Amino acid sequence: MWLLPLALSCTPGAGPAGDFADTGSLGDDTGAGADPDPWYCADAAPTVTEEGAGYRVTTDHYDLYLEGVSAAEAEEDGRMAEAAWLAWSAYFEAAPALDPGAHLKVEYLANEAAWEAAIAADGTAAPVGAGGYYWPPTETVYLWAQPTLYYNATLLLHEMTHQFHLLARTGNSARPAWYLEGAAEHLSRHDWDGRCLRLGRTPILSQEDFPALALAELGANGLDLPSILSGVSAPSRPIDRALWQYLDRGDGGRYHDGFRAFRDQVDADASVDAAAAFAADVGDPDTVAADLIAWEPQATEPMIPVFVDWVHEGPGHLRSVSSAMSVALDKTVPAELDATLAAGTGTWFGGVVVAWDGPSDFTTYLVGSDGSTSVFDVTAGVVDWMYVGTVEPAASYSFVATGTSVTVNGGPATTIATDHAAAVGLAAYASNLDFTAVGPL
Repeated sequence: MWLLPLALSCTPGAGPAGDFADTGSLGDDTGAGADPDPWYCADAAPTVTEEGAGYRVTTDHYDLYLEGVSAAEAEEDGRMAEAAWLAWSAYFEAAPALDPGAHLKVEYLANEAAWEAAIAADGTAAPVGAGGYYWPPTETVYLWAQPTLYYNATLLLHEMTHQFHLLARTGNSARPAWYLEGAAEHLSRHDWDGRCLRLGRTPILSQEDFPALALAELGANGLDLPSILSGVSAPSRPIDRALWQYLDRGDGGRYHDGFRAFRDQVDADASVDAAAAFAADVGDPDTVAADLIAWEPQATEPMIPVFVDWVHEGPGHLRSVSSAMSVALDKTVPAELDATLAAGTGTWFGGVVVAWDGPSDFTTYLVGSDGSTSVFDVTAGVVDWMYVGTVEPAASYSFVATGTSVTVNGGPATTIATDHAAAVGLAAYASNLDFTAVGPL
């Protein structure tokens, strides 16, 4: 049984010539420079038709039924599915064999009750406490809507990773839970800019923050990798992900080739002695576990989302999705934050955090769509929103925040009076805005 709890990176190799484009649209971050991961872009428009309470989306390889989304969102999900097919094909060096005209099925339901009903209609019971499910007998993915946009996309990719992996590599048969879940948790973390996709990434932030959970668990309990490999113990999902991520790409790919050979054995034969194969292909499990524990602090998500949704799009790129004040805090409180905000549409407010003592005590500095600048201060839950000046309206706004001093587009510094502790982060008020954080991310 392959389940995903409420939670949410791999080095995909290049696919066959013409199967993907390694240029994305997040500034200069195209995958052709220092970042080793190529972008996978599927530009063919899916077919989208209304059906029941949702939309039926047909792509080259997928038949998706999606509820609770707009037609534009349904089309985007179809594009992401096709881009993922390209990425998985390269990563797994195989693809599911589909009959002419056949498609892999995905059902994304509006709520848990509809999800349970869809699974029951196909002859089995929904797992308890899960957000998604891949059911091998029907070769179908089932999932239901979750609270945040990034997690929704991650859940979709998680279950579709199970579907692709099993159909392409294992003959649609089970493998050890840590192995299957590690692959799905690892590959579902992604960059997605609306057109192009990369899998196996570490987001800037997420509500779940699996790296922080894994780091805390490793610090408290260590890692008994021999017991995991022998099937005596079952790790948590954060540890599943951390283990697969490290073996795949940690320490500059130190164990990548050996892990690839191990994966070939496990995928090909369900009866393989995983402990013996791991020792032969990868190395001594206790040594690998110690190496993972030493490396894991490098794999953290640098920011924390507060209040409402923040969507990771790619390295240094975040989108706010807020109906009220929302902030994303840097965990390390560096001396300076350099960030660029793209002007939004309609009325909007966006900027930076300058101080934070908690959700009832913080200070932000905002630029508005009309060029106004303001300080949004909250003390003991009471809001004081103060106009402080103006900047020239522009297509984008570059912020440099140093302590309580903020400059915009190279203009004069504004020093902000606040009783709260110094902090660094991004802020948006009732606005959907795109931020590019140059530093400290």
